[in-house]
Amino acid sequence: MFAGVTFDPAGKIFGAPAYYGPNGYGTVVEPAKQKSGWQEKTVHGLTGSDGGYPYGNIMVEGMGSLCGTMFRAATSVAIRCRRAAASFSR
Repeated sequence: MFAGVTFDPAGKIFGAPAYYGPNGYGTVVEPAKQKSGWQEKTVHGLTGSDGGYPYGNIMVEGMGSLCGTMFRAATSVAIRCRRAAASFSR
């Protein structure tokens, strides 16, 4: 992970490790404490066409959306994952 983790107002943790996830372009994750230890939930797996290789901390907007920056090829991209009910969409 190129950056630290971010906490939202409810105490949930979010991070964005680069070179990780189902496509290898990085992902936004939400680890959660379970009785058996920490469980990782993928919020969004980057595909390369929607950005890739996240860097910098994830930010939480006032409405609960997650924002962050991605570096892919020679360009930087800002993304926003909107909270919709209990999940996120890009």
